[in-house]
Amino acid sequence: MKTGWTKIEFGAGDNSKRARRMTPYIARSEKNPEHVYLMIPDAFVTHEKVDIYHNGLGKIALSFSASGDYRASLPNGKGHVVRIAFPSSLRDLIPIGRHDLKYKVEDGFLILDLP
Repeated sequence: MKTGWTKIEFGAGDNSKRARRMTPYIARSEKNPEHVYLMIPDAFVTHEKVDIYHNGLGKIALSFSASGDYRASLPNGKGHVVRIAFPSSLRDLIPIGRHDLKYKVEDGFLILDLP
C-alpha cells in the first residue's frame, strides 16, 4: 500500500463492465445507406442461421435454424449480441440511424416492430 493513498473498495453500485444489451436494434449508416444490420441479444439466438419474414405492415419475424438463409454472427468472440445483415429488398423501410426495436416471441419466432 502506498503511503497517503486510500484504496477504494468495489461497491454494490459500481459496475466495471458495460451492461448487456437486452433489446434488439437496427442501424442504417448515413455514410453507407445500403448497409443495414440487426443486432440481437444472444439470448434470443438458438442457431447460427436465420430466416427473415416480412408481413408488409412494418414487422419482421426471425426464425433461427440450422439451415436459414442469413447468417447470425457474433461481431467478436466475446460479444453478447449477434449481428444479422438486413435484406437489401427491405432496407428502404429503415430510416438512417440506430433504432431500438420493440419485440415479442411468438410461436418460435422473434417478431420485431420496424421503426
